[in-house]
Amino acid sequence: MTEPRKSAPPASFEVPDLDLGVSPPVARPRAARSHSGAHAMRAPTKSAPDAGPYLGASVSALDADFELDEAMALEAVAPSVDTAPWPLGCSNQAKLGLLTPASIAERAGYGSPNLPFYLAPAYTWRVWTQRRSLAREIVTEQRALAARDAERDRLLVELALSLKTTLEKQDRFRGLLGELAAAAQASEGHERALANTNAAIGRELEGHDRELARLETERSKQAEVVSARQAERDAKATLHQRASAKLKRVQIEIRNATDKGRALVGPQGGALPPELAQQLSELNAAEAALTRELAPHSAALAEANAALQAAEQPLAATQHAMDAIRRQKQLLVQSTRQKVASESSQVEGAQAAHTEVAKRIALAVLDLKGSIPVDRAMLDRIQGADDRADAALLAIEKSRLALDAYDRNAYGLGLKVALSPVAFLLAVILLRAVL
Repeated sequence: MTEPRKSAPPASFEVPDLDLGVSPPVARPRAARSHSGAHAMRAPTKSAPDAGPYLGASVSALDADFELDEAMALEAVAPSVDTAPWPLGCSNQAKLGLLTPASIAERAGYGSPNLPFYLAPAYTWRVWTQRRSLAREIVTEQRALAARDAERDRLLVELALSLKTTLEKQDRFRGLLGELAAAAQASEGHERALANTNAAIGRELEGHDRELARLETERSKQAEVVSARQAERDAKATLHQRASAKLKRVQIEIRNATDKGRALVGPQGGALPPELAQQLSELNAAEAALTRELAPHSAALAEANAALQAAEQPLAATQHAMDAIRRQKQLLVQSTRQKVASESSQVEGAQAAHTEVAKRIALAVLDLKGSIPVDRAMLDRIQGADDRADAALLAIEKSRLALDAYDRNAYGLGLKVALSPVAFLLAVILLRAVL
C-alpha cells in the first residue's frame, strides 16, 4: 500500500512592523464592478496564523470593505442590448444567388440527356411533360408568393400604425405621417361613399322585397280561392258531362232508328213499322227528359266557370305586379352595378395607397435598426413573413430556371427520331399515290 501524501506545511506569514502612531488615512482603490450587472465574487483567502489584536483589526476592516463593494455591485444595471438581426421587410434578392445548377436540374427532373440516339425520344417526352407540369406549378407558386407578400404587408402596416405616437415626435417622419393621414382620409371617404351607395341600394331592394312579401301573401290567399273554385267547377263539370253523355247516347239511338226507318220505307216514304215507330217515340221522350235534366247542370257549370274566372282575375293581376317588381329589382341591380364597381375600385386603390405609405414608414423604421424601439415579438413576426416570402420567391425562380434547363440538342434529336417513321410512312404513301 502506498502511504498517503503528506500535506505541505502552511506558508509562513511574516507580520510587518506595525506603526502605532496616528497617520493620515491612505486612499485605497475600489474594487472594479462588472458592467454586465453581476457583482465580482471574492476569492477565498487562505487562513493565516493569529498575528495578534492589531492584525485582527486590520483583517476585519478589509472584510468590511469587501462587503461594502459587494453591496454596491448589486445596483440595477442597464438592460441588455438586442443584438438579434432585424428583418428587411422586403424580399432578399441576394438569396436568389443560392440557386445552383444542381438544384435547378433536380427541380426540373428532366434526367440525363446523354443517351443513345434511339433513346432520345424518351428524353424529349420527359422534357415535354415536365415543362407542362412546371408551368402549372409556377402559377400555384405565384399565388403562394402573393399571399406571403400580403401577409408581410399586413404586418408592416400594423407596425407603422402601432408606432404613430412615437414617430409623431420625430421630424424625419412628419412628411410620411402626413401622407399616411391623407391616404387614410381618402380611404375612409371612398369607403363611406361605397357604404352609402350600398345602403341606398339595400333600402330600395328591401322596399321591393317588402312589397313582394305583401303581394305573396295576397297571391297565396287568391290561389287558395282559385283552387277551391276550380274544384267546384270540376265537380259540376263532371255532373254535366255525365248528363250530356246520356243525352248523346239517346240522340245517337234516335239517329240510328231514323236511318233504319228511312231504309225501310224507301224514297217514296210512308208509315214506319209499328215497332220502329214505338222505339222512336220512346227515344224522343227520353231525349226530352235528359234535355230537361241537363239544363240545370249546364247552368251550374256556367256559374262555376264564371266564379272561377272572377277568382283568377285578381290572382293574375297580383302575379303581374310581382313580376313587375322583380323586373324593377333586376334593373336596379344592373343600373347600379357599374357605380358599385367603380366605387369599389376607388376603395381598393385608396387602401392600396394607404398600405404603400404605411409600408414605407415601416421599412424606414426597420432600416434604422434600433434607433426607434420596436417590440422583438413584432420583429420576429416580420422576420418569419420575410422568410416565407423569400422561400416562395426562391421556389418561383427555381421553377422558372428549370423550364429552360434542358439540352436542346438532345430534345431536337428526340423529335427527329420520333418523327422519322411518320415521315417515312408519308413518303411511302405519297410515292404510291404518284406511281
